[in-house]
Amino acid sequence: MCFIMLSHTESRRGAGRVRRRCAALLAVVAVVAVVAVVAGLGTGSAVAGPAETWPERPDPTAGVADTSWAPVELQSAVAFQRTFLKIIGGKPEDEWRGELEGFAAVTGSNPVLQGLRQLARVWLARVEMEGIDAALVVYYRQNVRFPDTLDAANLPGNLKRDPWGDAWIYQVHAPEGFARLGTQRYRLEPGHYPGLAGLKEAIGRREPPARGWKIAEVQIAGGMALEFRMPGGAVATVEPGGRADDSTLMYIGQKWALMAGIDQLFTTAF
Repeated sequence: MCFIMLSHTESRRGAGRVRRRCAALLAVVAVVAVVAVVAGLGTGSAVAGPAETWPERPDPTAGVADTSWAPVELQSAVAFQRTFLKIIGGKPEDEWRGELEGFAAVTGSNPVLQGLRQLARVWLARVEMEGIDAALVVYYRQNVRFPDTLDAANLPGNLKRDPWGDAWIYQVHAPEGFARLGTQRYRLEPGHYPGLAGLKEAIGRREPPARGWKIAEVQIAGGMALEFRMPGGAVATVEPGGRADDSTLMYIGQKWALMAGIDQLFTTAF
């Protein structure tokens, strides 16, 4: 109801004008109520969930959503998301490098930790490739060619092996169409991920994970697993810690799953 008192000078003809004022006031109240709901104001704030914590298109300016819903076993994945947002948000390397190295070195067979370790190593490989690139540029300026092996580039000890502990794949080659200039270009990548995009390219690209799976929940030896039907027709039954395409299944929730792709954590519903 809307009540507006008439003064003694307002006649009955003014009642129509008052009714119009009342309708306008109610319209304003309705708009404010809608804005409050959208903004999470009023009686309570908007409730976040898995899709808000690990969105397909992360916004580094927004930070990590409210994670009070998340179980204890996913808190490390929440912490990684905060580190990830620092990386893609352009924060100085010294603000997140140590955190990333910590995730890359984590031990244990927990599927969540396995997924975080693999994803952290992918991003750490990108960071270390930038360091190697810088050393190769120094060598090139002195010799007008790139070295035949990385040993000649005098790399710091922490860059001589990739984050998986293996030798880097490194090969010099000629620019296309200039076969005689065989030391003017090079290829650098970790063996686990041939063709891995560099740090700047990965940050700039930030495409959501491409997938067209049809997923069903199944039981294996009393435990939870997911059956993935791929776009090409292949079928894979995956337990937490296993892989579907290039993504690791980390956690199975109520009609959703947390996965680690080559670039980011993401959720998928089923």
